[in-house]
Amino acid sequence: MGNEENKEKAKQQVKQKAKSKVKSIVIANIPTIVIILVVLIIASSVYSIISQVVDTIKNIGQSIINLFKGDKDGIVIEEKDIDNIITTVESMGIDYADLGLLGNIDYSDPDVQQKMLDAKRKYTRMFLEAQIVTQELNKR
Repeated sequence: MGNEENKEKAKQQVKQKAKSKVKSIVIANIPTIVIILVVLIIASSVYSIISQVVDTIKNIGQSIINLFKGDKDGIVIEEKDIDNIITTVESMGIDYADLGLLGNIDYSDPDVQQKMLDAKRKYTRMFLEAQIVTQELNKR
């Protein structure tokens, strides 16, 4: 009987050692797991925000494609349409400077507001032209 009790105690000790090793491994890896989860949450949040901004701009461009007039030479984008897009984008709280779409403007120039507007028009036109070209069939 003493032999069986010793075997039972030995089994329990082995189980306790195994449990303590697993527990120590899990506890040692908790900071790593937390860091990985935080990085994943931040990355998914940033991706979501960027994706939302791109989708919004794309939807604005898509919604005004009907305003463009087609002729023999291609699609004509008028200045009033560009100005409407700029107003809509800015009303959504999106800043062209934050997106890096103002180019190299000299802010000490007294006519800086006009140059900023010209840059906004230029880059908005380029974005819409690229959007239209990639979505429309070649009409040549």
